[in-house]
Amino acid sequence: PGKLVTGGPFVLFRHPNYQGEQLLWLSSWAVGLLHMNLGVASAATAFASLLGCAGIQFVLLRATTNLDARQAVQYGDDAAYRSWKAWRGPIAKAETGSK
Repeated sequence: PGKLVTGGPFVLFRHPNYQGEQLLWLSSWAVGLLHMNLGVASAATAFASLLGCAGIQFVLLRATTNLDARQAVQYGDDAAYRSWKAWRGPIAKAETGSK
């Protein structure tokens, strides 16, 4: 506690636990869609489950925003934190052409 961790899964993801949960909910919804029959009841169920999945995504987004704010207060003066927070991951690097 009280120490900034930038190794392990945090090398690839700023919030690996939240991103793992996002992947879990999205894949659960996608697998559910694959097993639904075509019909009005299934479409309603798919829409309801999509709303539930979107709700979870919103909750996780708020949680990461709040965690980012707390970390900025606690570690804002730390150069390692600023460097880690500025990093956007391999996808962002590929899009911007930076190395």
